[in-house]
Amino acid sequence: MKSGPEEVRIEPVTRDDIGEIVAIERTSFSDPWSRGMFESELSAGGVLHARTAKRGKRVIGYLF
Repeated sequence: MKSGPEEVRIEPVTRDDIGEIVAIERTSFSDPWSRGMFESELSAGGVLHARTAKRGKRVIGYLF
């Protein structure tokens, strides 16, 4: 089945996603996590549970 351009996919977080996640974090929270905090979470095994919501290649949401 082909993905449509508007389809949202849920995928594991990768280090390549962190830049977009940090941008969302900064616009969403008054005390946002830093890039280093997200990287630390992934290094500590958080990647097992962390997910992104993507439309195309763009991260539109995340869960840690």
